[in-house]
Amino acid sequence: MDDSRIQVAESAKAIFLTVRHRMLTEMIREIRTGEDGLVLIVNESFLLKTEYQNQGLGVRSFAIEATEASAQDFSKIVTEAVGSRDSAHFNGYYTWPRLGYDAELEPGERARLPEPLQYATTVLDLMDSEEGRAWWYENGAGRLMEFDLKPDSRSWAILNRYMQENGIRS
Repeated sequence: MDDSRIQVAESAKAIFLTVRHRMLTEMIREIRTGEDGLVLIVNESFLLKTEYQNQGLGVRSFAIEATEASAQDFSKIVTEAVGSRDSAHFNGYYTWPRLGYDAELEPGERARLPEPLQYATTVLDLMDSEEGRAWWYENGAGRLMEFDLKPDSRSWAILNRYMQENGIRS
């Protein structure tokens, strides 16, 4: 975001970026090498102030981040997508998959899927249909999710479709 101030801190294993901006409550990013040896970004937190929510700013910000990360050969962006239907404050479990983040479904979740959705093995499998999105909204829960930065990935296809459907430009 224009006029942001970024504080950089280093540890032996990562670089931490804390972003300050008048529209943000909190934004923290971590850059590190994953277990696979590839460099990734961990989106630790992203909280817009209430008056700036639901305007597409978060989606636009994430799309710019993903575009720039891809151009710099990062492999993926990881986040702890928190919340559940019962959470009063956090909806990342549902919002981040709508933007292309994915994770495996837990065995207990797969066992509870209704007949038409039993093919699903990942959260994005559910996001492919209205029925799947509704099931995930009601039954889903937070977990670690990944956005695949490869140019032809399912993550990009979903993010681009979401932005087009909602008239959001990066």
